[in-house]
Amino acid sequence: MTRQAPLLLVLLAACGVGTTVDDAVIGWPEVVAGSCDPTDPSVCALPWPSSHFLVADESSGTGVRLGLAADTLPITYDDIQVDPFFWNERDGFSINSAAITYLEDRDLSGTITVDDIGAYLQADAKTVILDAETGERHPHWVELDTTTEDEGQQVVILRPAKPYEWGRRYVVALRGGIGKSSPAFAALRDDTQSDLVPDVRRTHYEDNIFPVLEEAGIDRSGLVLAWDFVTASREGTLGRQEWILQDMEAWYAEGPDLGVQIEADADKDCSKDGENIFRDIRGSFNVPLYMQFDQPEDPLVKGPEALLTRDAKGQPFRNGTSRADFVARIPCSVAQGLDGSSGPFAAPVLQYGHGLLGDKGEARTGWLARMADTYGFVIFAMDWTGFMEDDVPGITFMLASANGDDTNPSHFAIIPERSMQGMMEQVLGLRVMREVLSKDPLLAVGSTPVVDPGKGYYLGNSQGGILGAALLAMSPDLERGVLGVVGGPYSLLLPRSKDFDPFFAIFRNKLVDHRETMLFVVGLTQQLWDPTEPGGWMWDLARDATKPKRTLMQVAIYDNQVTTLGAHYMARAYDAKIGTNAVRDVWGVEAVDLGGEGYEGDALVEWEFSWLPDEPLITAPPGSKEALPAGWKEPDGLDVDPHECPRRQQQAQQQAWTFLTTGKVVDTCGPGGCVSDTCGTPGL
Repeated sequence: MTRQAPLLLVLLAACGVGTTVDDAVIGWPEVVAGSCDPTDPSVCALPWPSSHFLVADESSGTGVRLGLAADTLPITYDDIQVDPFFWNERDGFSINSAAITYLEDRDLSGTITVDDIGAYLQADAKTVILDAETGERHPHWVELDTTTEDEGQQVVILRPAKPYEWGRRYVVALRGGIGKSSPAFAALRDDTQSDLVPDVRRTHYEDNIFPVLEEAGIDRSGLVLAWDFVTASREGTLGRQEWILQDMEAWYAEGPDLGVQIEADADKDCSKDGENIFRDIRGSFNVPLYMQFDQPEDPLVKGPEALLTRDAKGQPFRNGTSRADFVARIPCSVAQGLDGSSGPFAAPVLQYGHGLLGDKGEARTGWLARMADTYGFVIFAMDWTGFMEDDVPGITFMLASANGDDTNPSHFAIIPERSMQGMMEQVLGLRVMREVLSKDPLLAVGSTPVVDPGKGYYLGNSQGGILGAALLAMSPDLERGVLGVVGGPYSLLLPRSKDFDPFFAIFRNKLVDHRETMLFVVGLTQQLWDPTEPGGWMWDLARDATKPKRTLMQVAIYDNQVTTLGAHYMARAYDAKIGTNAVRDVWGVEAVDLGGEGYEGDALVEWEFSWLPDEPLITAPPGSKEALPAGWKEPDGLDVDPHECPRRQQQAQQQAWTFLTTGKVVDTCGPGGCVSDTCGTPGL
């Protein structure tokens, strides 16, 4: 790929002006103080995220941008230096950034734990994250990386319990004997001379870090380590995705030739026992393309080229058209009437989001067919470009490649950038289904259309729930969605997901130091995930939305693929509620009575499965050998992973459909909360 000079995308006209961190006060340098931050000498880019790697940029939404040096990021076993190009386009760090560092002689006893997050407000808390503008503490917890048994390579991670604000500076402080200070930080703290500390960094600490801490009552003499960082602006993070959506709307408004191709299987006999689907439909249509080129014949070449188009200003542009496939399913109840005899009717459309690196075929699962038949809706699903089965070879090749010129981990951006194309296709897909496909004879039974173009809802599970949260926020046609076994951000989910194990193995075999693996997985990737995952859109979906969207999250305690900690993170951002009869309390999430007519708003419902042990708190999948209690044995016929179970519960389906059609969350589980002895209601 031909390199450009690092250019930050700024879309002020389209997205509004972001918060600018006052350069006159901070005095951001024109160049970074050095390739590495000497306050954590273990790995070059630690501590992460750090203002050490920020430089002044008057054109950006924050007044700064990342300026990672060519030799700052990890070097692979193949002697490939990870190129900072895609990271240096950002005008600050992710609002979902975990603070990562390595400590010599660490002692994490007495630090804030995930089951006691409220301790972040204690006067003597050993870790503090301060909003430099307001002086308020940001809720977080502390965890030791348990994805390696090598104590000499275990990083310490401060996990935010909810997103940071856009375009804001934060100061991180570690104290209370939590570890040993590096010589460079000791020189800064004690104001002693050292060749390890550039003058520009010493000035920054004296003017902008130590005063903020002292104002908050934190004595510099007791510090083990401290640093600061600036979060990215909203337009610098979401601007490209929003421009693509706006351009797609303009393209669609011109009335383009969609080139719709549609066909159906022979209609089923609904009188047959167990038959739920009357007609299966499949097809494709044109979509605008914002990638460098369309789907290649060889999926391995998706690696270097599957990136957004970029003009001279870093702005994406339309690059012709591509094709998007879809499936639609008309249940028997819609074809014959919910009572089986009153005849066909126009039913709501349910857009379904498939799971991790899967495809639209997941919409053909039996439980969804039975749910559609029970409640009377038409299923619509598409492949999720960027996160579908066809993307697996390209992703794997990018991570594992030893090719220094074309495809290697420097090109991690191919995943989120192809997903930006996929998000646009999903938004457009529902519009096409409701306004174009709904008029096709195949979506009619006799002379009666079976799609009500005025009613559309969203339901996604796993990846479909994760990406669905962002889709809900950006889609003008969706007001409510049910997000099954969902969570965010990805940097919190991945180390705790068994689905990530194969990719984790690739990282371990690519990077020399495990601390660099965690830097990449937890730190670097989150910078690029935000435009298409829940983390980047959390404030937009509820708090900052002109018209707030509503979500119902149904998750499984002990989930091995999507940790419930991710759903808790989302719930705090959405100000979602849990029921007063919930199976457990969730810090920062208010309990409300779901009885009577129910609760109208965002909600989190957790399902507990009786055969599973208590949920572990470490950074590993709950069902892994590191996390399972000693001697625990999996019961016959029951899985240690309940990831598939909530969607198959009759009470969960009833609750989901009530929410989608009325906007109200009702209690369908009764006293004691949602607890089950099985993975699903028989037949579901």
